[in-house]
Amino acid sequence: MPALGAPGGRAGSPSSTGPGDARDTERALRAVVFILDEDAAVRDAVAAALEAAGVEVCAFASAEAFLEVDLPARPACLVVDIDLPKMGGPALIDILAARGNRLPTIITSRRLRPLARCDLLLLEKPFGEDELIPVIRRTLALRAVENPASGR
Repeated sequence: MPALGAPGGRAGSPSSTGPGDARDTERALRAVVFILDEDAAVRDAVAAALEAAGVEVCAFASAEAFLEVDLPARPACLVVDIDLPKMGGPALIDILAARGNRLPTIITSRRLRPLARCDLLLLEKPFGEDELIPVIRRTLALRAVENPASGR
């Protein structure tokens, strides 16, 4: 199966959930995942894989477009390319933090690099849905434990 984080990557079949994943799956079904990547093929492949797994997706080509939307009052997480044009992932995260939003974030990158912040997850491109979907589920589950009232 072609990798999701690769240019021109396509989504494959949805990942199955094993026993004990029911609560994480249920939480993910209520959640929305924001995807930010300048490459339309990557955005489309990641969105298709997540939608096939039952997750609601909103995709954006830029951080600036994402900052124009109102974030929902329900569980959500952000999957953002570190090298977005104009405003990269780290700058976006700083803006969100300044606004008081602690949206759980997964940074994607074509090359591994150290991150100054330990609260961010780094996923190297290309990645498969078998890597991305469990990371998103764990991210949403951890956020729910931190703030059970809203999941945000």
